[in-house]
Amino acid sequence: MLWLVFIAAIITGTSALILTVVSIAIQLSSGQYSVTLNAETPVPDSFGTALINTGTFTSANLLVSDITPAAVTFLIAGRLISLLTTLTIAVSVTLLSWGNLRGHPFRPPITRSFIILGATLMIGSLLSQALNGFGGWFVAEQLNGTRNVDYYWPFSFNITTTPIIAGVIVLVIALTFETGERIQRDTEGLI
Repeated sequence: MLWLVFIAAIITGTSALILTVVSIAIQLSSGQYSVTLNAETPVPDSFGTALINTGTFTSANLLVSDITPAAVTFLIAGRLISLLTTLTIAVSVTLLSWGNLRGHPFRPPITRSFIILGATLMIGSLLSQALNGFGGWFVAEQLNGTRNVDYYWPFSFNITTTPIIAGVIVLVIALTFETGERIQRDTEGLI
């Protein structure tokens, strides 16, 4: 089972790296960028027998072009930070699996990788979401233009706290690994 986790972590990290780099290269070469913006747009009427009483779309996935270099920079930077977070997860899981396969689950490199992972989950996910959000603001500003009506594309973005909470949990696990290291060091050779 550990071999499966080890291989899956390597495949996940490699796939994320390849897919993200290819996606960014395609976006940069085509000049078209994917962005998700918040939107409060009414849903269309139903055409079947069921009736929609009320409803709105809360986001829109867009493919945009002719955006400012600042928007491009924020959107690409957000993707790269997200990639680094994913790679950190893959490396940490790979190290943990490899350590367990070798019979030494509590080793300083594994503990350090989990401390880095916890910090990366907290900071990297927040930074990635913020960069994508600011990039979305630049795009929304350009899409809205200079109209003197209510903005169709609101200047807002969402921050998901789940990765931040996961980062705190991983840091607690890293502290447990430190204790395990000490116990493993103290009991080595006793049995």
